[in-house]
Order: sequence, then structure tokens, then C-alpha cells
Amino acid sequence: LASPMTELVGARVPGFTTILNVDHKSDEYDEETWHAGGEISLAMIVHARVGVGVPEFGDNIMTWGLGLGFPYRWLRVRFDYAQQDNDYVEDQMSLLVSGEF
Repeated sequence: LASPMTELVGARVPGFTTILNVDHKSDEYDEETWHAGGEISLAMIVHARVGVGVPEFGDNIMTWGLGLGFPYRWLRVRFDYAQQDNDYVEDQMSLLVSGEF
């Protein structure tokens, strides 16, 4: 779901977007995990995520993340930080660089 496009530092971006997702994975031990979550984004600059993981064995795992993006003309740069309330999983950081040619 996205709002109409707006002009920001030479880039056309939606003012507000919402994403909802559900995914499933199996690890090398055939343990299954379902995850459901959502993200809101303001002008492709500020991103906030929250979700819950439901493993086949064990307690549910809450997740959250924050992102900071910079849209400029055709270039998009985004830094993300994510954390889980699971002591065995390290915090995750990522950098995404993309362009529209």
C-alpha cells in the first residue's frame, strides 16, 4: 500500500508505504519457522519494522528493525538494523544500494 508519489531531493518517492508479509523457512535440521510482520516507511527515508516468528519448537520470537534511507535522483541508499529477542541470534545490519536506470 503506497501513497501518491512526491518529489524529494530530485527523487520521486511515495510519501508513505506499508508492507505486510508472511514467510516460511526450514533449516538444515528440518525445523520449520513461520514469520509474520509489517513495515511502514516515510518518504523512503525512515523505515520501521515489527514482527513475530513462530518456530516449530520453542517460544515465539519478537523482532523489530529500523532503517534510514537516502533517495537521490535515480540512486537509493538504505541502512537497516534488526534485532530479535533471542539471545542466540546476533543483531543484523545491512546496507542496500540500488538504482533506477
